Amino acid sequence: METTEKKLSLTPKKKKEMMTDKEKAMQLVDQLIENAEAEDQKHKVASIKANKAQRAVGESFSLFHLKVLRDLIKKLEDV
Repeated sequence: METTEKKLSLTPKKKKEMMTDKEKAMQLVDQLIENAEAEDQKHKVASIKANKAQRAVGESFSLFHLKVLRDLIKKLEDV
């Protein structure tokens, strides 16, 4: 008895609509970065209002590391 398998043929449009895991990871990290930037900005404003301007300098630990992660993901080759 022979088994038949259906092969799904994807049109170029469907292929374009499908996201790779790398693209999904990039999208998630970008969203996390947006959130971290907003939180960082809130912290900076609060620090300046509290006369603690030194705390308003630079990026937070999380924001910095999320940006590093994004750069690493960009460098990955599609496997």
